[in-house]
Amino acid sequence: MRAMEARTQKQIIVGLVSLIVFATFFSGVVFLFRAKTSSPPREPIATPTPFVSVLKDIEVEFSDVFEIRKEGTFDAVALVKNPNLEYGAPQFLYEFIFTGQNGAELARVEGKAFILPKTSRYVIEPALKLLAKPASVAFKIKKVEWQLLDPFSPLGLSLKDTNLGRDETQGVSRFSGVVQNRSSYNLKNVEVHVVLSDPANGGKPIAAGRTDMQDFLRDTDRFFTIQWPYILPANLKIDARTESNFFENSNFIREYGKPEKFEKYY
Repeated sequence: MRAMEARTQKQIIVGLVSLIVFATFFSGVVFLFRAKTSSPPREPIATPTPFVSVLKDIEVEFSDVFEIRKEGTFDAVALVKNPNLEYGAPQFLYEFIFTGQNGAELARVEGKAFILPKTSRYVIEPALKLLAKPASVAFKIKKVEWQLLDPFSPLGLSLKDTNLGRDETQGVSRFSGVVQNRSSYNLKNVEVHVVLSDPANGGKPIAAGRTDMQDFLRDTDRFFTIQWPYILPANLKIDARTESNFFENSNFIREYGKPEKFEKYY
């Protein structure tokens, strides 16, 4: 009888302890739930676009203008530099601003170009008709569309057999050479830019020219010539470069299969 009473008391104590533990746990859960629902919601933290704040502007190294005929025709050139390592511009809008001898503005010529990451390039506007000979020219970048181009490497375009010749009989100067496409791509458009500088005049540029090539297949070469209708001085420094817009999908000529060659004997 006493053993039964002791067992009953033990069961009662265990039940009370269990009830206390359960009640404590339930009260804690209710408290946490109320605290969570009563606290005000946090405002979202704005995260800036990672590259916008660190991208550097395209730098203008110089701009110049050259008279190529006595009838008021001119070549304008600017050298620009992109200091960003991974981002380039598939398109940037620019403007040449020409100023006359009296300080008045003669003309504005707008255009667009591209620039690859961590490179410099020439922007050349040839054969411009102006009302008078400009005293100076300024180059202004108006808008830039940035785009990531990494880890792509636009290697494979190069120049060889370049030559600057003078034809005294015809009164012209010609710069010629061969462009090699050793890239992995068939390219729709390839540009060649050349700027000639005179070491005798402090390295000042005295002429500029450009030419474009279309449908340039890989592992092929293409001859080109750029001509000026006057005789250039001797011993000029030549800076010739090739450019192609590796941002634009339309610049890549797609291949839809290679022709299969076979021989058949009879």
